[in-house]
Amino acid sequence: MAYANRGGIKTLSAAILACLESRFLPGCASLILSGSKLQATNMYDYTKRFSWEVLSDLLIDQPRETITRYANGSSIRILTASQNSVRGPHVPRLYEDEIDVMDAEIVEAATGMISGRGDIPGRQVGLSTLHRPGGTMDKLVTAAPENGFTVHKWNIWESIERCGPERSCSRCGLWETCRGQARDGEGLVKLEDAIRQYRNWSKNRWEAEALCERPTVEGLVFPEFDPRNNGRHVSDQVIYQPDYPMYRAIDWGWNYFAGLYIQVLDEQRVWVIEEYQGCNRRLRDNIEAMLKLEKQRGYQITATYVDPAGAGRNDQSGLGNIELLRSEYGIECIYTTASRLRAVQTGLELIRDWLAPAAGKGRLAVSGRCKWLIKSFCNYRHQRTANGSYLDRPEENTPWEHPLDALRYFFVNELGGSAAAGTGRLSVW
Repeated sequence: MAYANRGGIKTLSAAILACLESRFLPGCASLILSGSKLQATNMYDYTKRFSWEVLSDLLIDQPRETITRYANGSSIRILTASQNSVRGPHVPRLYEDEIDVMDAEIVEAATGMISGRGDIPGRQVGLSTLHRPGGTMDKLVTAAPENGFTVHKWNIWESIERCGPERSCSRCGLWETCRGQARDGEGLVKLEDAIRQYRNWSKNRWEAEALCERPTVEGLVFPEFDPRNNGRHVSDQVIYQPDYPMYRAIDWGWNYFAGLYIQVLDEQRVWVIEEYQGCNRRLRDNIEAMLKLEKQRGYQITATYVDPAGAGRNDQSGLGNIELLRSEYGIECIYTTASRLRAVQTGLELIRDWLAPAAGKGRLAVSGRCKWLIKSFCNYRHQRTANGSYLDRPEENTPWEHPLDALRYFFVNELGGSAAAGTGRLSVW
């Protein structure tokens, strides 16, 4: 899989690979799949050109609009991304260009087209810039190598042309981001093209599409969050401090159960030390797993903050979640019933105030061990309308809301001002 910058010769590189395999692996049938016929044609046009210039001795006839055939039994064909088309031929090679704009279900279905032939093993080659958090490319890159993909990643500094001595760094439009890296360039991206992009793109877009540091943050609830380890918000230095109080924050759920361990070091620092994730487990199983974890780590819990919905009674046990924790485990749960504090937007704004205050550095930091929470910050987004605009409310029924809900319960109760001080106590803020 090639994860690289926009204009970083991903498509050209894949076309060269397809032509080389067509020559040296007789009988290698290759398919080029993309989100649109136009995008698929971009790569195919490269292969047609190379076929004329380098592989002409192998051509049966001139390359056609959608397929090129070679005398050794190899072929290269384009295919548009639809459920019908990806359930067709079986081939040893599948090239997926700009995979991030393709539907994840189509990408999954297309995997069934890959089939080895003789001594040619089946192989899937994905190409894309990573545009969207939680998108198709993001999921594939995150799951590698467990999903069988090897990721080859490069950015603009590895694909830009060499900057010669005639150009002055101090007067160059790329100096702030380049810092002389283009002096060692060996690629095909033109310097003037890179300068034009840098001048006209936002910082976020430059980081996503040129530097390949992170996906774009358009539509995210927390675009301020920086997921880079040992950066502003994620650090391996965030570890348990026994001299400071430790808090639990819990979001109930059968499909997803989220537990966070949080410390307040002072009025300028809130640290999320660790997380617990439970999936398709009973409440008792999740609580007992958390208690076991706490004993192993030596955590001394000062308070537990939860969703007030847990006060409702369960149809089977006759006990609510909050009552069950009190009666069976001796855990007193704190929650607020004040409408202002229970509002989702209030809690999200409190988190944002600590994450990215108007003045000074961020005051909320997350341990690198909190993988689910970090992914949630990077993928929790606003609801999108049919015309592509975003509403001022987050998506619902996603795996990303649960750890952030748990974090929200902590903030509205511990740091929200006039919060409930005990189980079920009303607050009036």
